Amino acid sequence: MAGGGGGGTTAGGHKKARIEIIPLIDIMFFLLASFMLVSLSMVKLQAIDTKLPNASTAKGVDKPDFVAIGIDAKNQYYFDKDKNPIPVADIPARLASYYKAKGDDLKVFINADESVSYASVVALLDQIKTMGIKKVSFPVKKDNHYDPKSTQKVVPVAAPAPAAP
Repeated sequence: MAGGGGGGTTAGGHKKARIEIIPLIDIMFFLLASFMLVSLSMVKLQAIDTKLPNASTAKGVDKPDFVAIGIDAKNQYYFDKDKNPIPVADIPARLASYYKAKGDDLKVFINADESVSYASVVALLDQIKTMGIKKVSFPVKKDNHYDPKSTQKVVPVAAPAPAAP
């Protein structure tokens, strides 16, 4: 019975070459899933300044996704949308209600002027760390100058990274 038996042999007794496609499909699905996860984590947040129309029945959103704390060129601290400076020691008390509502999901963006001393930023970071907040980011942009009187929006350039323990 030369060559008539099964098993993919030829008349000479050699096995026929086969391409196993199932392992290739598994590898392709793994690569596809990996690229999808990586691309989702690399989303760059950008905003376009637009002038939206007004509505008399519109309601503001009371639950922001993040809290912005600014430090101007005079090393004065500004909490979120306040136009008046506050002492750095008051920041944990101001963050307490936000932290109680969001817990570990609270994101804090420190928006400091480029001329601010390193010690001012570290003092603020130390106050935030005493609260147990882990998601702290430093948004940057071209010509970074913090002006508490402007209505600039703080837009992170990347997802917040956890603060070092």
